Amino acid sequence: MLIARGWLDYPYTRQYADTLPFVYPIAQSSVWGMSLPLGIFAWGGSAVFLWRWWDRRDWRDGFIVSWALVYFLLVGGQYAKYPRYLLPLLPFLFLMASAWLRSQTSRNTQHATRFTFHGSRLTLYASLFLAFVYSLTFVSIYSREHPWLQISRWMYANIPPGATIATEHWDDTLPVPIRSAGIERAPTEYHWQTLPMYDADDAAKLETLVRVLGSSDYIVLATERLSATITRLPARYPMSSRYYRLLFDGQLGFEPVASARNDIALDRLTLADERARDLVPPRGAWVWNWGAADESFTVYDHPLPLVFKKTRGLPDSDLRALLTPR
Repeated sequence: MLIARGWLDYPYTRQYADTLPFVYPIAQSSVWGMSLPLGIFAWGGSAVFLWRWWDRRDWRDGFIVSWALVYFLLVGGQYAKYPRYLLPLLPFLFLMASAWLRSQTSRNTQHATRFTFHGSRLTLYASLFLAFVYSLTFVSIYSREHPWLQISRWMYANIPPGATIATEHWDDTLPVPIRSAGIERAPTEYHWQTLPMYDADDAAKLETLVRVLGSSDYIVLATERLSATITRLPARYPMSSRYYRLLFDGQLGFEPVASARNDIALDRLTLADERARDLVPPRGAWVWNWGAADESFTVYDHPLPLVFKKTRGLPDSDLRALLTPR
């Protein structure tokens, strides 16, 4: 409860800084949870149902309305707006939206017209069809190999044992243990260093970054968990935001050499959920960028791991000057 309300500051909830209460969960559940047409139908139909209920105050409908409204006010207004928190509400949204649609399409309704009847039905059928297509596109990510397995195979094949790899705290470590070419491979083959990117941007953190960057052969970002959140908070993380910008631009002496994407895709249609950047363009004949999806979806279901290789070493003084905010 303390974390959900934002009373305790934890790294994995900082993605919700400056997000709008109620608007954010509605948008995320509509776009990524149900598909936009069905989301508009569910939330819009429920809103109209609530408005009309307020005029007639039917006590039987009041049970559903009161529970749904109280639950949404409690969950939608809190700081941590994980889309999964709205799952218990979705069946009631569908019930209310369907009840409203039935009142619109009923032949016994005094003011119903043929246009209203067929238009409402067409809207519903189109929303359901598009939601079905989206569901097929969505589950396609689970029919392909997870990006962490893809990038782990690349790392074992291309990074020599004994190399020093820098990873981020509060995120997973790559590569994962796998069996490749009949041989058991494990991350213990490499030396590890940690980039404390969620820590406060102070002098101690600057020296840590300089030391790790100077002594590492590779930098591995398992997900966009840290980079996407930190770059949205330049006032809190001026140095760290600058670090990611310089890293992605190749100014820290590291170049991107490998990545693994597993986008929401069906045939040649790709639904991209870019967050902080477009360092690795999505593949597909038709790419539709739907904006930033919630971290709890992108980090676990289809992360974007990145591997950077040191191509030129920079003196500590140069690294310190580059990372210091101006």
